[in-house]
Amino acid sequence: MYLAFYGLKKEPFHTTPDPNFLYLSPTHKEALGAIIYGIEQRKGFIAITGEVGVGKTTIIRAYLERPATRKQKTIYIFNPVVSFQALLSTIFRSLEVEPKHHDQPEMVNQLHEILIEEYRSNSTVVLVIDEAQNMPVETLENLRMLSNLETVADKLIQIVLIGQPELNTLLDDPKLKALKQRIALRSTICPLTPKESQAYIEHRVNLASHTGHPLFTSDAMKLLAQKSQGIPRRLNILCDNALITGYGRQKNPATVSEVREILADLDSKGPSLLSRWQFLAAAALLLALASFFIVFSFSANQQVPSEPTINSHESRPIEENSLKNDTEIRKLSQNQPGSTSDHIEGHLEFNKENQPIPRQAQNQYPNNTTALASPLPDPENTETLNNPTSPLSSSQINSENSDSDSLKLANKSAEKSIVLPSGPQTSIQSIASPPNQGDPEFQVPSDNGPTKTFPRTRLVKKGENLSRITTEIYGSNDPAYVNWVREHNSEITNPDFILPGQQIILPEYVKE
Repeated sequence: MYLAFYGLKKEPFHTTPDPNFLYLSPTHKEALGAIIYGIEQRKGFIAITGEVGVGKTTIIRAYLERPATRKQKTIYIFNPVVSFQALLSTIFRSLEVEPKHHDQPEMVNQLHEILIEEYRSNSTVVLVIDEAQNMPVETLENLRMLSNLETVADKLIQIVLIGQPELNTLLDDPKLKALKQRIALRSTICPLTPKESQAYIEHRVNLASHTGHPLFTSDAMKLLAQKSQGIPRRLNILCDNALITGYGRQKNPATVSEVREILADLDSKGPSLLSRWQFLAAAALLLALASFFIVFSFSANQQVPSEPTINSHESRPIEENSLKNDTEIRKLSQNQPGSTSDHIEGHLEFNKENQPIPRQAQNQYPNNTTALASPLPDPENTETLNNPTSPLSSSQINSENSDSDSLKLANKSAEKSIVLPSGPQTSIQSIASPPNQGDPEFQVPSDNGPTKTFPRTRLVKKGENLSRITTEIYGSNDPAYVNWVREHNSEITNPDFILPGQQIILPEYVKE
């Protein structure tokens, strides 16, 4: 499409092997000379090796299209991955001869007779095997048998092996030692030097141009020679793409800018326009997912109430009062029998680690006084308050130990603290004393069912709601019971969401 723009007769950098554009570097000349000499002198085996794209196939095609000095029949094997039996069948088919037998030794004997007739008629049979490094070792080993088809002076069939450097490695196999010794001529085609690469470009441009006008600037040619690494096939691809880009930009000759652009595209060093859009789309998707995750996490955290921290000016008095109370209680426990001390240690725990107090508990009881986690005694019960050091009876201790609710609440005391309600201050002795079992307002429900003694107070356990508590206390989770409890506990706004450690009042239900 750019022929008229650059003044060309035909495309100078087509990627197919075209013998008309053959450029002979020193190693190309050597390889072509080895082929010509080996075939004309009937030397038998010839091996031509070189890297991918250096021009091996172009060399052999150039030889096949040159005028021959004698009659010649060429058998070209494009796919070398065949068995020796299949190779013999291909040779017979190319010579237009039907094999009399399909037995391999008999086929070799018949081929020997055919080759002798060709030799007598001054005709040469040439077998060219391209990509010979891919041929199975067994086939190559049997190929040696064809080299034994000879006269006293000449080989009857000329075999040209063309392959990549791996062919030399393959021939080093001990199984192919006999074949390797029969190779009469070897030649290796090397990549072009930078100077040869520029001469290669000029050679092809001169053959294709009407005017001989250069298609590339000097700097562009140097960059093309450098990036092609001396491989003619790669050099053709780079030059062709640079001319297409130059035509699109209306640049004649093509400059370094066009060469750099096609290098970035071919070597994937720079993202294309499509790649940029794909990258932006992926980034936008990731950003949207991240935003959704952040919003979702924030909403989830809003549903879980956070526990406020205590200011430094408030925490110090609480800590000092706690230590003082702890000291006084230990003195009391040392003067009492073991049962009383055990009871106090099991049910009394002060906030010595300065744990935060739930927000709703602070709002309900603003005095910030540390108290027990077990049910509190009635401040009006003067009998208990006036006799804090009286020993507990064994029945009281057993009753307390058998009460699962009290034990669970005692275990919770190390984690959560509550605040005493405002009102008459209770002394340390009254706090240390257990509640009087005879007081009807503080009877704990037994395992046999809910107690009917009202009113009651109760500390909320972790994971509980009003429905569960009304079932335990009133024997039903009917909404009427739930609403009844809410009417007597105005701080409860959501019956399904109450804080652990919160103290609620459970009055006797009166049906309206």
